[in-house]
Amino acid sequence: MDDVVKYADVSFNTEVETLSLLSSKAVSLNKFHKVVIMIEMGELREGVVREKLLDFFGKILKLPNIEIVGIGTNLCCMNGVLPDYDKMKLLHESKQEIEKTFNVHIPYISGGASVSIPLVLNGEMPPYINHFRIGETLFFGTNVYDDTLIEGMHHDVFKLNAEIIEIKEKPNIPEGKLGTNLTGEKKDFNNLKKIKNTTRAIVDIGLLDLSPKNIKPVNKNLEIVGQSSDMLVLDLQNSYKNYKVGDTVAFELNYMSLLSVMNSSYVEKKVISDVGHQIKKRKNHFVKRI
Repeated sequence: MDDVVKYADVSFNTEVETLSLLSSKAVSLNKFHKVVIMIEMGELREGVVREKLLDFFGKILKLPNIEIVGIGTNLCCMNGVLPDYDKMKLLHESKQEIEKTFNVHIPYISGGASVSIPLVLNGEMPPYINHFRIGETLFFGTNVYDDTLIEGMHHDVFKLNAEIIEIKEKPNIPEGKLGTNLTGEKKDFNNLKKIKNTTRAIVDIGLLDLSPKNIKPVNKNLEIVGQSSDMLVLDLQNSYKNYKVGDTVAFELNYMSLLSVMNSSYVEKKVISDVGHQIKKRKNHFVKRI
């Protein structure tokens, strides 16, 4: 509570008990804390149930040093419920009902996250929705409605680079009686064509860092063939590049893999300025966009 009141301009809340604690802490720090109240609109994640909304507001409006600046909803994140005009209208009606009942003014209606952006671009978002919480579209340029790229944006702002720690020629099918691996999976190699050997590389990322289904090698000729807790195995057989131990392999990330690596203390983060768009090509000089 101390950190929230000290460092957050606004917090999103759904519980009377939490807001009471925030109120007490704000009073003790002689600060006013702004809050947005989340309302359940069908996604079944966080949110006050609409039938109990007025009762909820009646309990929190008198909390000292708490300023209610908005209401909002979360959609799509857990069950995939998409925002539409009707849900936004219902959210607006909730705001009007609160304002009329308690004679207050709520300036913001937070109409969702990146999944709401297509409604804005298509002119389908009602004008009274005036706040959004944008993550995936900002960082990946994704139209979350249909998983396409929004024109003028980039999907490759983030790259994951992993170091090769072993390169060996090995069979492509394991030998011996197979049980389950560490994730509880029992693999079936019966339909895999048995060839003599393939060149395989091990890089220093694993399930501890992210799920392999959420990354792709930038070099499309590389194939991810397996992963353990702290290592990932690549098939280099069709690669045009002559890799060696100590080289790095770059991977494209999606939203879920970025979520994992950004929260991992084992993955070093580096910010590289995008000067390629600011400096034109010159004779014998080229700045590559990274």
